[in-house]
Amino acid sequence: MVSLSQLAVIQIKGQKLPEMNNILRGLDSSRNLPGQLRVQLVDFCNEKCYFCHNEGRQDQHRVINENLMWKIIDASIMLSKFRVGFTGGEPTLNPMFSEYVLKLREKSAGVELTVTTNGSTLENLSSAVLERGINKLNISIHSLQRDKYKKITEKDLLDKVSRGLKRVAEFKNIDVFINMLVGSNNIKEIEDFVRYFSHFGYKINILDILGEDELKAPYGDIKKALEQVKKRLCVDEKIIELKPKIFHSKCEDCSFVPVCGEGEYLRVSVDSVLMPCMYRQDLFQSVHLDDDIDTTIRKVALGYRRVRYDDI
Repeated sequence: MVSLSQLAVIQIKGQKLPEMNNILRGLDSSRNLPGQLRVQLVDFCNEKCYFCHNEGRQDQHRVINENLMWKIIDASIMLSKFRVGFTGGEPTLNPMFSEYVLKLREKSAGVELTVTTNGSTLENLSSAVLERGINKLNISIHSLQRDKYKKITEKDLLDKVSRGLKRVAEFKNIDVFINMLVGSNNIKEIEDFVRYFSHFGYKINILDILGEDELKAPYGDIKKALEQVKKRLCVDEKIIELKPKIFHSKCEDCSFVPVCGEGEYLRVSVDSVLMPCMYRQDLFQSVHLDDDIDTTIRKVALGYRRVRYDDI
């Protein structure tokens, strides 16, 4: 864990960069930096959901540079930031996915790994990966009706997803959440989701569409529909919830607020750009292979700070 007394000034290529104690201003230690790491392993997917923001990146069929990824993850662990997410695209399509999961576990027993996936490849993952590597799965499913599923994703993978759900249910060490992104075309399926997934014991996250889209359902309408389902089925609040909108001081004058609210993540894009916000490019930082570890730690720490603040 990096304290205020460490890494006072970092030097790179003759330039004095901001002091670590300035980055950690107002915090007891780096452990208290906001946000969690969200690493984009690939920018492509085997589905084509019309609303996917793809972590702010276009699909160019890229995989993340392994050396840069571990450089960033190592820096995050050194800052005592142990929550890591693997996402995409579809992260399991990275040919090194299983190796990355197990290697991450070897780096630190304290790391909590969340994988966000469409669930179509879960049936193929090894028992070692599921038993020892993953703490939490966010499985994105947006309809239980085959025709509607195909229309949303442009693929007919619902049977594969169903088999993956049954396989994952064998591993009680994994917390499973179903991510249902709700638009005007599937808002009436919320009750079906509760009835179906309650048998698995899975929790459900309801999300709204980020950005502008003709099928976007107003956040207020989704909230109202969810409350009606909860009342009708007497659902425990912990079973299903609508993802809250989280904004901070850096968001006050941002024009993207009406279409944002994705959460507190320090994204690492497939091209190794640190993104405290998908829309604020002025807060982005690139990590390079020739960055030394002190510089990488500083960049990652600053990225975490910028999840909430744009004062540096």
